[in-house]
Amino acid sequence: MRPSRKTKTATWEAPANADLLRRRAGSTDSPWTRLLAPLRWPPLRRLAVRVLFLLVAAALLFGLATYNTGGIDAMASTLLRKEIRNELPGSATIRRGAIEVVARRPPSPDVLKHLVRMAHVLEPDDPLWSPVVHALGSMVGQPVSDDATLLETLSSLDRATARALGLPLEGLGALAWVDMDQFSTDSVDEVASADASVGAHRFNSMRPPDGLPTSEWYLDELLPAFGDARPVAFVLVADSTGDAWRPMAFAPDQVPAGARPIRAATVGEALRVGLWGLEDYRPPTPDADVDTWWRALAARRGLPAFDQPVASR
Repeated sequence: MRPSRKTKTATWEAPANADLLRRRAGSTDSPWTRLLAPLRWPPLRRLAVRVLFLLVAAALLFGLATYNTGGIDAMASTLLRKEIRNELPGSATIRRGAIEVVARRPPSPDVLKHLVRMAHVLEPDDPLWSPVVHALGSMVGQPVSDDATLLETLSSLDRATARALGLPLEGLGALAWVDMDQFSTDSVDEVASADASVGAHRFNSMRPPDGLPTSEWYLDELLPAFGDARPVAFVLVADSTGDAWRPMAFAPDQVPAGARPIRAATVGEALRVGLWGLEDYRPPTPDADVDTWWRALAARRGLPAFDQPVASR
């Protein structure tokens, strides 16, 4: 019997073939395969699953919250509120997103009232002011011109919004379309208390930054009472010296010796002085006339001048 012949593979073929197979296998990897390759590691895979779970849970919770608040418009209106600015991280992005959402939907009365108030109480250099006025203009059919002055822009938006809502522009104008809430009303009544200690305590607890934390919040809550002609029993003084002074209220028999007085005799004047707790609103000296100071500010911001005091309620 003839012995079987064994064919030997050349020593150079095995390494060459192995290298070719490796290169061929590597060539089949897509960019996505290489990108997701780290997820084959157990720790990263567990982390990815947790992140995905949190995102799905957040989406479900947001959907549930939207349903409970009455739909997209009601949720967007809630997210536009000034409380969001201080209570949620990333509030500027959240509110900007809400503005973009409502600008693409049919206008609802609640959203229009929110936007027109924001246009008046936000500072013009606030990053949200321009998106607010452009969104409002789009919703009420009033284009916003970059060549118009701030007052012209606000006046035209007020008129267009009034037409859209079928509401009058009287007294406080567009700012009268939303009533003060009960807590703010009760607080203003305490400022007007005949008991100087009660009025002083309430004033000190309302002023920014210790109380209402931003000018938007302060104006939105208290502006309707800025013309309240009821007298105050307390005395307003500057509570320190130099440029860092802030207004503080005291009962007349408790005013510190040498304190610099601030002339404010009515509830409305005292509430306007409360804005002086914010550095950007504070005049150089507490000797400033409250009415003159406010009239200039109101003219720049499209706010009521309160030349005619509001009668006591």
